[in-house]
Amino acid sequence: HDDCEGLVQNRNTSFLYLNNVFGAWDYGISNNEPAEFKSISIKNELVEQLQLEERQRYKLTSLEQYRVYAARFFVNLVVFAMLSGAGYLIYRATRVSISATSEVLDPDASFNIYAHYYVRKLSPSLCITLADLILPIVFERLAELEGWPSPQYIIYGTLVRTVVLRLASLCVFMATFFYRIKGCQ
Repeated sequence: HDDCEGLVQNRNTSFLYLNNVFGAWDYGISNNEPAEFKSISIKNELVEQLQLEERQRYKLTSLEQYRVYAARFFVNLVVFAMLSGAGYLIYRATRVSISATSEVLDPDASFNIYAHYYVRKLSPSLCITLADLILPIVFERLAELEGWPSPQYIIYGTLVRTVVLRLASLCVFMATFFYRIKGCQ
């Protein structure tokens, strides 16, 4: 009886894999290079499905679940702190940039004064660019610590955090300008 159940379960699983192999293949591919990319894509998808199935068979104990949830909680706390810090940094840089626009430079000023002036004027753009370059890499490393069952979850988590970072950067930048301009009137 147990052997029959195992066979039925294996059949359902094998149908899933067969469907992915034959259903995922594009029979209209005529060149070798796209065919190689497609076969690599199918192989990676099958490996991911096998890993996910293996993890689903392995049930976590309550202590292991607690560790995973605690790790996710602390990682999300760190991510929130990083997003808040980036927002504050952009806010401060925008205020510095706005104060630099009210300065009048002497035409005979040295190169260092002009460089300092333009760095202050461009500080919001520099901060946003640096945050957009550095934080997604950190988000990816932090997502790996969370113990997600497949790489797809890591990619989705990193993508969501990166989108939130970019939207928050834009909102902080625009809000700072809006309140500063409104306060000047």
